[in-house]
Parts: sequence; C-alpha cells; structure tokens
Amino acid sequence: MVFFIAVAQGDPWEGFWSARAIAVVSYIASAIVGVPIHLVLTRLSWCSIFHYIFAGAISAVLPVLVIIAGPALISQTSQPLSSLYPVMAVMIGAGAVVATVFWLLARPDRRQT
Repeated sequence: MVFFIAVAQGDPWEGFWSARAIAVVSYIASAIVGVPIHLVLTRLSWCSIFHYIFAGAISAVLPVLVIIAGPALISQTSQPLSSLYPVMAVMIGAGAVVATVFWLLARPDRRQT
C-alpha cells in the first residue's frame, strides 16, 4: 500500500524502499511476538487453528490500541476513535492471515508429545 501511495505521488523508488523497510520491521516484530505466543499456546495444548487465529488477531491489533488509542483516551481529545476502526479491521485481518499461514506451516496439532 505504501508503494502505491508513493507511485501516485510520482516517486516509485521511495515507495519501493518504504515497503522494504516496513517488511523487515514486520518480519522482526512477527518473530518477536509470534514465537512466544506459539510457545504459550503449545504449552497450554491449545493447538487448534482457531486459537492461533484469535491470538494472531489480538496480537496484531494490540499495538494500535496501545500506541494510538491509549494516548487519545488518556488525554480525552475530541478526536473520535471511530476513525481507527478501519485500521483495526485491517490489522485484525492481517494478524489472522499471518497466524493461519503459520499454523498451516507449523501444524502444532500434529505434533507428538
């Protein structure tokens, strides 16, 4: 999406480098957050795809709530938080997709204990 915005503004190279930087940060954040979640879920024997989808969706939307909505609620600004609903919906969807792909690759439900 960053790429398309930059192309629309006339600078495709800026969009290309921005997308690469966002991808690197996203992969690192997914590993830092996702591996502990996976370890906790397997320790609790919650190996269903639905557990992973729920955990992925929650872990993706939590940063939006903490970083953006938290300060707005504390300062009680007049900016409505309803403007965050589309962002949160995209984050929930992305987290669910990433968790589903991880579950399909790892298949924790097939592990022998």
